[in-house]
Amino acid sequence: MSSRSIFLPPRLPPCSPLCDRHTDSPADFAIQFAKALGAHVIVFSHSPNKKDDSHKLGADEFVVTSEEGFEKKYFDKIDYILSAADAAKIPLTELMSTLKIGGVLTSVGLPDEPWHEFSPGAMNPNASHINSTHIGSKKEA
Repeated sequence: MSSRSIFLPPRLPPCSPLCDRHTDSPADFAIQFAKALGAHVIVFSHSPNKKDDSHKLGADEFVVTSEEGFEKKYFDKIDYILSAADAAKIPLTELMSTLKIGGVLTSVGLPDEPWHEFSPGAMNPNASHINSTHIGSKKEA
């Protein structure tokens, strides 16, 4: 429900969603939904171990975020990011730099600890923003 609700209008622009994927997470479904809607799906993950599964689910590209400079190739290229990461240490500043002007990062992951090492100033160059869902509320469905 959480992943499905973020694709309902007007949330999903014509875009290339990106999913920070964790095994058996909402991102598994998000990859499939986004692909079914015709999006070019780029999966960002901290671990290369998820590459084969991501491609089987429909991902067009797979990027390992633990590799230095991973974000450079995608600078100002992505309209929409779905983060299903439940970790506090996601490379948020780097991910935000991949967004086009007005791009959106939606978080459906709930880390146990607050995000850290992120300055709101990272959103200024591209006027991007961060939002979340109601975790699959009945109203959204």
